[in-house]
Amino acid sequence: MSATNGHAVRVGCQLNAWQRELKVQEHLPEVLRQAAAAGYQGVELPVWSIPDLENPAPVRALLAEHRLAPIALHVGGVFHEESPYREKALPLARRAAACAAALGAEGIVISAAAKKAPLTTVPFDPRNPHTRPPTHEQKTADELRVQTHHLSEMARLHHEHGLVTYYHNHFTEFGNGEEELRAILSVDPAHLSLCFDIGNAARALDAVALRGTMERHWERIGYLHFKDIKGESLAEALGEGDVDFGPVGALARSNGFRGWATAEIEPAAGMVATRSVAEDARLSCDFIRRVLMD
Repeated sequence: MSATNGHAVRVGCQLNAWQRELKVQEHLPEVLRQAAAAGYQGVELPVWSIPDLENPAPVRALLAEHRLAPIALHVGGVFHEESPYREKALPLARRAAACAAALGAEGIVISAAAKKAPLTTVPFDPRNPHTRPPTHEQKTADELRVQTHHLSEMARLHHEHGLVTYYHNHFTEFGNGEEELRAILSVDPAHLSLCFDIGNAARALDAVALRGTMERHWERIGYLHFKDIKGESLAEALGEGDVDFGPVGALARSNGFRGWATAEIEPAAGMVATRSVAEDARLSCDFIRRVLMD
């Protein structure tokens, strides 16, 4: 598919969407079949969806069978504390990088844990809903320095494997004058780009601020996550929630965006599902194409 400016636009899907119906790791062949049938050209695989990180050959064969490109593996972890990073995040990153390279993936998507809060953009306790995102404690200047050092180290590790590092934002990065985002972007741009999650950013920014933030950091955005929020939860399919993607599409077209645009329609507390994941995936794929082509 090509945009009106002649640049290729590639549309992918995050496989966490299917957790609503299936255990993705146990049903990976069927999940990939449905993703391909929905019209996607590639997939982003959560690291937990790979049955055996040390044996990526079966997954590579499945991707080839369904003609799906492996966009990236998605890895989370604690980066602002030394011990959790050295003991858990870094060893997992080494295994994930080797697996991603063997799969032929373009990169690794990194999600950094927030401070004293779960990695989520939606109410994590349905018994205690909130009208705004949960308040996370801000990381200190020292913690941000530690996190930046660890992100730099991990990005170099990925670079050595021939992989691009994409930092995936939640909403905390935009608080306190974008202090955390600015620290993240101090990592060498040759090694780290942004996987800009539009829905997560919309939790913290109104439409005008969202567009302005994307414009300011456009040169660092290498990958787009399309997520649509709906009240305190997430929309079942893209285009059915509160996010206005029109300005994002216009910005992408005017700048000749050539990266992956990936649907993230993950299950969420409070989500009202009326269709199958396969149908939501198809609708969301079509929606991204319309946004980036119009």
